[in-house]
Amino acid sequence: MNRRKFFQKTGALSVALAGLPLAKRAKNADTARDIYMTELDRSKSDQIGCTLYMYHKAVIDFSKATDTEKELDIVVNYYKDPKDILNAKSCTYTFKIAGVEAFKADNDYKIIKTTGRRMRKDEYPWPKELPLNPRIRIKMFTSAALLDSNGKPFSVMAYSDPSDNDMDDIDCFITTACVTERGLADDCDELTTLRRFRESYMRNTVQGKKLLNEYDSLGPEVVSGISECENRSAIYDYIYNFMIIPAVAMIKGGEYQQAADWYEGFSRQLRKNYC
Repeated sequence: MNRRKFFQKTGALSVALAGLPLAKRAKNADTARDIYMTELDRSKSDQIGCTLYMYHKAVIDFSKATDTEKELDIVVNYYKDPKDILNAKSCTYTFKIAGVEAFKADNDYKIIKTTGRRMRKDEYPWPKELPLNPRIRIKMFTSAALLDSNGKPFSVMAYSDPSDNDMDDIDCFITTACVTERGLADDCDELTTLRRFRESYMRNTVQGKKLLNEYDSLGPEVVSGISECENRSAIYDYIYNFMIIPAVAMIKGGEYQQAADWYEGFSRQLRKNYC
């Protein structure tokens, strides 16, 4: 890389790192939030994928749960064309849990009643099939379903353990940004490109080997730290748009060293900001 391009790249990285959202720590919550997400079919167009963030404590013992633990977030992502992921639209709403009751048809399930809906992001309209304050049928650690106005499942989401260190073989926070937050497949173009880059380039350089060793602990630490932030969706949006997308573009453009430097700079800043 010539001198001008070097300063352009390092300057762009500094600007990108400076824009990372500040951590807004959730108060009075003892553990990371639990996550449920829709598994998409990448071969179909016009799909809606949902992600639920909540604390199980509110379901286990509603009377003893704190106000923070009685909050949950629902993200609705709309994919017109699964091949055009960057143009996917989404909306995010925060709800208060108004109560939890038994599901009469199956004792393994509970029904969560919500209230106090607050809009956080509105690129895509709230689905008309859903009540403004939806009910959720949940079997903890297994699945959760958003129920439509007739009490039928609108979107069924599978449990995704946020503390699972094996959730990704690149970095936990990158998989979370792509799969959990965006509803992308585990074999999406972004993750596939980064995995190939890891195997073909990073494992064969001194810098790359060192970084991969560091990331064994970094990934879970970053996911855990971000999960405790009230603005986690904004943080993951930023990671996706300003870390992952530029790095993938550099890799596809043959700028492997620049991609490694970009990846390293972001990873160190993420640890500093959120761990």
